[in-house]
Amino acid sequence: MLIKWLSFATREQQSIPLNYQRGVKRLRLLTGSITLMIIVMMILLTRFSYQLARESQLESYRQEARNLVQVTNTKLFRKLVAHNSIPIQAFDYYSNTYNPQTQQSNTVRSPLASLLTQPDIPGLIGFFQINEIRQFSTPYWPQSMLLATKQSQASVVTKADPLTLTLQRLVAQSSTITQVINKKAELEKQQWRIAFDLPDHLLFYRLTDDAKQTRLQGFITHKQAYLQSHINDILALRSFASSVQVTLKDKSVPRDSYFLYQKTKTNEINISNPKQQNSELQQQQLYSSTLKWPYSNFDILIYTKTLPFSTNMIIGGALYMAIFVGLLIGCVAFYKLGLSQLQLAEQRLNFVSAISHELKTPLTSIKMYSEMLQSGIVQTPVQQAEYYDFIHSESERLARLIENILQLAKLNHHTQIVKPQHVSVAVLMDLIHSKTASLMLKHGFKHNVITHLSAPEKTLLSVDLDAFSQVIINVTDNAIKFFNQAKINDAERQKIDFTFRLVPAHSNRVELEIRDYGAGIAESQEKKIFELFYRAGNELTRATQGTGIGLALVEELIHAHHGSVTATRKTPGLAINVTFPIHSTL
Repeated sequence: MLIKWLSFATREQQSIPLNYQRGVKRLRLLTGSITLMIIVMMILLTRFSYQLARESQLESYRQEARNLVQVTNTKLFRKLVAHNSIPIQAFDYYSNTYNPQTQQSNTVRSPLASLLTQPDIPGLIGFFQINEIRQFSTPYWPQSMLLATKQSQASVVTKADPLTLTLQRLVAQSSTITQVINKKAELEKQQWRIAFDLPDHLLFYRLTDDAKQTRLQGFITHKQAYLQSHINDILALRSFASSVQVTLKDKSVPRDSYFLYQKTKTNEINISNPKQQNSELQQQQLYSSTLKWPYSNFDILIYTKTLPFSTNMIIGGALYMAIFVGLLIGCVAFYKLGLSQLQLAEQRLNFVSAISHELKTPLTSIKMYSEMLQSGIVQTPVQQAEYYDFIHSESERLARLIENILQLAKLNHHTQIVKPQHVSVAVLMDLIHSKTASLMLKHGFKHNVITHLSAPEKTLLSVDLDAFSQVIINVTDNAIKFFNQAKINDAERQKIDFTFRLVPAHSNRVELEIRDYGAGIAESQEKKIFELFYRAGNELTRATQGTGIGLALVEELIHAHHGSVTATRKTPGLAINVTFPIHSTL
């Protein structure tokens, strides 16, 4: 089907024989279209697969980022709830404790006043409380002060310790606390909340009831220290595949906090808090979200660098490349197969044309000369003898042609059998003389049979004599035919040399060189001349007789003898070198 499609351009041209050039163009168009389609499909498939793999890889990073945000929300809330363990009475400068053994009450300093007994809160500045009449007190100073005005703050500035004054000043700056004190905000008691209106601090507060008295209790921390400590601890327990940067954006003030998660080559995790963002880790945003209450004043954003190629992506890419290369090799193989089929189809058509001509010419001559003899036109014995010789010569030519065709049929059916026998080189030399004498005489050629062997009569080769004769005749006929075609007008070159010698590299082989002195062949034809149906030139314009099977048959016959045959260009002419294995030397 492929050859039919390549052979005919349109339905109207189906009666026209195969045009090789047209077929090659069609083959190139078909192969090019298939190759282009494969390239486009592979590009689209590779792009889709890459995007899918990249999205899958990115999703795994995003899932880890979502887990980080979820864990951050959970742990920050748990830390806040843990502050409920601080007793209400602990915010007083003095607190009463009951000793069950002595059944007495003792007055002791607040546990919040000592670094050894106060809760472990990162970035803690201090604790405070405010009663219903706006009196401000701390566990660090026994006296209370009025929070209402700046004048009252100034009046006690020299009477309180510095920590108490710092706490009182920070609390007075918080509009959130002012609203709570003025009862403008309805809050659930005993639940910790956070005021974010201090630029550098977090103010934690709650409302409590004690002896029917409502108090506002709280503590103040450094914002950066508190958040960095908790988030650093959370990051240290995560398992990102590569380094990430966590950015915490404060909605109340334009100041961001940065957390850098770095993974070393030895899979060690380093957590740091740079003052500026890392531009390399800003290339790919993984996730962004607002933290849950009560930290909803913060947005958390997670970034990483451009994701590296994963092992699966590299393996997949290599597999796609192997498939792509395999398909391209398949396209090249398809093109070469199609080209070889086109060449074979053209050679078969040429063979049909040549064999028709080769059969018709001797048959026409035999018929014409025999009719002339039969009609009595040729009467003299001399002329009759010439006509009989010509008929005999054409009959031999026709017999050789038919023999070659029969041998070709046997080769195609793998039934070619040679029956080697032990023959001396001297016998083969005599056989060459006898088989080529009439052909040489007819065309005015000379043949020289030479040997460089010291004892040709004692050197035995394994040779089938019929096959050997066919090889000699085919090569000789081919040499004479192309010499005559070249129209070489030089009697000195009108000869063929048959030379026996030992193969230099193989002492167990004998080489027969059949050398002519004709026009020779081009370098590109050295290997082609043994191809089946190969003939140089155009079949319609070729003047040389032949079918293109003679030398191909020579090669097959020599290989059947476990020998070899090559063509070597000479100046002038061509040499066909045939080797045979030596059976023994007497």
